[in-house]
Amino acid sequence: MIDFVWPGSPDPMLGPDTFSVRWEGDFTFADGEYSFTATSDDGMRVWVDNSLLIDAWKDQPATAYTKVKAMTAGVHRIKVEYYDNGGYGLAKL
Repeated sequence: MIDFVWPGSPDPMLGPDTFSVRWEGDFTFADGEYSFTATSDDGMRVWVDNSLLIDAWKDQPATAYTKVKAMTAGVHRIKVEYYDNGGYGLAKL
């Protein structure tokens, strides 16, 4: 789970309104359908097993996007990319 709100930047060495973050990891799923909800204040992309699932790569206020994906049992790679380009930074998955 990703759940971050930054009033500035995640690190003082980065500009407060022009930074990006990538999270990536392997997660075990049971067989079934899963809802992936990405909420971001500016851009976010979500990949499952190297396939783009959510593409909200644009300047925007806090906006939520939900996609349902059937997952097979086993380990799957999830990758999330995020950027902030003004105001506070918000990234949730």
